[in-house]
Amino acid sequence: MTRDVSESIDDYCESQYGHTNWAYLSTLSKKELKEFNKKNLGVIEGDIVFYWEKLSSCDFCGIEDNVKEYFITHDGELYCLDCFRERR
Repeated sequence: MTRDVSESIDDYCESQYGHTNWAYLSTLSKKELKEFNKKNLGVIEGDIVFYWEKLSSCDFCGIEDNVKEYFITHDGELYCLDCFRERR
């Protein structure tokens, strides 16, 4: 059985950074790339972006994102801003 190239990238990312949070450089918008560089969110190797940290994920809706400002921790649970507003 042949492995998909993304599985090999996952394995590399897991071994180097402890997670599988990466993206193809071509999929990032100019705004995302600017934020990536400004906030030093990771490293670019060839055409792949490897983030320093794993994705944050809302405990309620499951949405994932790299931008920590989109999340709030309350009573030990991680909320995206929308879920936090709904539950207040």
